[in-house]
Amino acid sequence: MLSKNLETIRRKKGFSRKTLSIKSGISTSTIGLIEWGMSENPQIATLRKLADALGVTVSDLIDD
Repeated sequence: MLSKNLETIRRKKGFSRKTLSIKSGISTSTIGLIEWGMSENPQIATLRKLADALGVTVSDLIDD
Protein backbone atom coordinates (compact mmCIF):
# COMPACT_ATOMS: atom_id res chain seq x y z
CA MET A 1 0.00 0.00 0.00
CA LEU A 2 1.38 3.37 -1.06
CA SER A 3 0.65 5.23 2.16
CA LYS A 4 2.42 2.71 4.41
CA ASN A 5 5.32 2.14 2.00
CA LEU A 6 6.04 5.84 1.61
CA GLU A 7 6.09 6.45 5.35
CA THR A 8 8.16 3.32 6.06
CA ILE A 9 10.77 4.11 3.41
CA ARG A 10 10.93 7.78 4.42
CA ARG A 11 11.53 6.88 8.06
CA LYS A 12 14.14 4.22 7.18
CA LYS A 13 16.03 6.89 5.23
CA GLY A 14 15.84 9.16 8.28
CA PHE A 15 13.87 11.83 6.42
CA SER A 16 11.25 14.05 7.97
CA ARG A 17 8.37 15.07 5.73
CA LYS A 18 10.01 18.47 5.41
CA THR A 19 13.31 16.96 4.28
CA LEU A 20 11.54 14.79 1.73
CA SER A 21 9.61 17.83 0.57
CA ILE A 22 12.81 19.80 0.00
CA LYS A 23 14.51 16.91 -1.81
CA SER A 24 11.51 16.05 -3.99
CA GLY A 25 9.86 19.41 -4.58
CA ILE A 26 6.57 17.93 -3.32
CA SER A 27 4.78 19.87 -0.57
CA THR A 28 4.78 18.51 2.97
CA SER A 29 0.98 18.61 2.93
CA THR A 30 0.84 16.41 -0.18
CA ILE A 31 3.30 13.96 1.38
CA GLY A 32 1.17 13.89 4.53
CA LEU A 33 -2.03 13.28 2.56
CA ILE A 34 -0.40 10.36 0.75
CA GLU A 35 0.93 8.88 3.99
CA TRP A 36 -2.45 9.26 5.70
CA GLY A 37 -4.14 7.46 2.81
CA MET A 38 -6.16 10.50 1.81
CA SER A 39 -4.54 10.75 -1.63
CA GLU A 40 -4.44 7.20 -2.98
CA ASN A 41 -4.05 8.23 -6.63
CA PRO A 42 -1.26 10.78 -6.86
CA GLN A 43 0.07 11.66 -10.29
CA ILE A 44 2.88 9.48 -11.64
CA ALA A 45 5.12 12.56 -11.79
CA THR A 46 4.65 13.00 -8.04
CA LEU A 47 5.51 9.36 -7.40
CA ARG A 48 8.64 9.63 -9.55
CA LYS A 49 9.84 12.71 -7.68
CA LEU A 50 9.27 11.02 -4.32
CA ALA A 51 10.95 7.80 -5.46
CA ASP A 52 13.97 9.68 -6.85
CA ALA A 53 14.36 11.70 -3.65
CA LEU A 54 14.23 8.48 -1.60
CA GLY A 55 16.54 6.54 -3.91
CA VAL A 56 13.95 3.85 -4.65
CA THR A 57 11.75 2.89 -7.58
CA VAL A 58 8.12 3.82 -8.03
CA SER A 59 7.38 0.10 -7.72
CA ASP A 60 8.95 0.12 -4.25
CA LEU A 61 6.43 2.78 -3.26
CA ILE A 62 3.32 1.17 -4.67
CA ASP A 63 3.88 -2.58 -4.29
CA ASP A 64 1.99 -4.35 -1.52
